[in-house]
Amino acid sequence: MICENFRSPTIALETLKMRAFPFTLQGATQDWWYYLSLRITNWATMERIFLQEYFPTSRVAVVVGLLASVPKVNCSIMI
Repeated sequence: MICENFRSPTIALETLKMRAFPFTLQGATQDWWYYLSLRITNWATMERIFLQEYFPTSRVAVVVGLLASVPKVNCSIMI
């Protein structure tokens, strides 16, 4: 993870993730973050709330199903 490469020994990795996370967002997700940011105090909570909002279980199940239905290709033929 890139955060680990730039981390000072005096700064917790969780703190660095929390500070860098807003810069990865755009549009509606950025608005969502600024609305909730005062209530989110740690990385685990942020991760749980973000995944519930943007990747609910139903959506993940659909994507996993779609990926499972993709035909497998024999890689040895491609080499």
